Amino acid sequence: DPSEGMNIMRNQLHLYWAKIQIRWHDIEPEQGNYNWVQVDNAMDAACKNGMRIMMSVVAAPAWTRAAPLAEANGEAPPDDTAVYTQFLGLLIDRYPGQIGAIEIWNEANLEREWNVAAGVNPADFAAFVQASAAAIKAKDSSIFVISGAPAPTGANCWDVFCNGSGTRRIVMDDAQFLTQFLQA
Repeated sequence: DPSEGMNIMRNQLHLYWAKIQIRWHDIEPEQGNYNWVQVDNAMDAACKNGMRIMMSVVAAPAWTRAAPLAEANGEAPPDDTAVYTQFLGLLIDRYPGQIGAIEIWNEANLEREWNVAAGVNPADFAAFVQASAAAIKAKDSSIFVISGAPAPTGANCWDVFCNGSGTRRIVMDDAQFLTQFLQA
């Protein structure tokens, strides 16, 4: 029950924004089969306390990928960005006028968050953010769009090595990632 937490955030801490992380694979584990209970409860508690909501949407379900990853290997975006943007549209339609901002993914410079065959790639993430932002704005132009922030790493790792060798980048230095993301 998020009511007590939202009440404390608003009335004791005087905060006006709350972040709700939407773990998509928990909401739609099977295509078209939704479980909105936790999000509905959080949204209800936030709205009753006059909070503005930022949703952070991560963790695509296994059915969105041709080669689902083992849980231990981390999380991945869907193979088709349009499937993600459709889910964003469902969120906006379910909570009309209640979402103040949407954060697109999180820590895409880490394999555990962006586990794709090509490895961590800021240009791929930039394309994902651009397509997602366009879909959000087409649904509701008042929603702020926020790119998921990179994790502070200070390192570059390929495959299982952090010495510059290997073929698939699994960790990228956050400053380098952000620079290349902005260039893309």
